[in-house]
Amino acid sequence: TWDNDNTKNQNICAINKIISKLQDEEIKIILFTTPLHDYYLESFSISQKNNFIDLKNNLSKKFGLNIWRDTQHISHHQNVTIFNEDIAEMIMENIEK
Repeated sequence: TWDNDNTKNQNICAINKIISKLQDEEIKIILFTTPLHDYYLESFSISQKNNFIDLKNNLSKKFGLNIWRDTQHISHHQNVTIFNEDIAEMIMENIEK
């Protein structure tokens, strides 16, 4: 959980290590955040939201990553597979480059 500093730090260290190893092997990395429903987002404290934003920004700066996100994208809809199609399209575009 984000309330446990030890767990949070272990998770942050782990993702940094994973990204670093992937980049060492010249493996292209795409990070994206999934759209979340307002009800779910409202359950987080301001501190938790800021910590997550900081984590994304720090990863982006440290590793030169572009993090895909679209806060206006559908997240609570019967046609939620549109989201999956967008992600697949984004990955395919990056594979072809």
